[in-house]
Amino acid sequence: MRTVQDILRELDTDRLIDTYLYDHPIQYGEWKDRTVSEIQDHCQEKLRAFIGKLRTIQIKPPEDGRISLFFVHRCIRDECDDVSFHLIYLDEFREKGYDCQSYSYEFMDQAEIMGFYVAETPLMTHYLYDLAAEIMEEASFFGFEQQYLQEECEELGRRLKEIKDGTAELLSWDEIKSEWDGLMDAESEDEKELHEKVRQAW
Repeated sequence: MRTVQDILRELDTDRLIDTYLYDHPIQYGEWKDRTVSEIQDHCQEKLRAFIGKLRTIQIKPPEDGRISLFFVHRCIRDECDDVSFHLIYLDEFREKGYDCQSYSYEFMDQAEIMGFYVAETPLMTHYLYDLAAEIMEEASFFGFEQQYLQEECEELGRRLKEIKDGTAELLSWDEIKSEWDGLMDAESEDEKELHEKVRQAW
């Protein structure tokens, strides 16, 4: 198995940037007084520098010594038929098999993420660019330099403390759902039936 950093070093930079921007399009409305071309050039330059950083950053071993592993599997979901990437701990997988927990990693140090391993199955080999683009997105969730990470960690700690000491304002699922009514798009019954026919034909 190779690490995420090993994989990134071998991928074509331009194709990786194209894959990233396809999955995470530029939000042009956030930019003022710049042409589309200038915005695209700026974003590509930032991504190129970020990729360069991830390729050369000194890998930081995990403090707990556990081996983390990315794997991919096909999935059939209500919203799409696609593949899904997951991060697991190898020791948990050996113990529980596919019942093991999958973990998020946007709060982890980029230097640690680059040391995670990739399960290079035939399916994963086909989707390496998509995996790399997803890892780039998660690793930069709090900025390319993770400049907002400490602030978010402190805010998370504050909210957890409120939950523990009973001062947090908690909402039930029904209350949250009622706030979302009208904001979420859902398939009609006709669309669901057509979707199922397409899924079965595929």
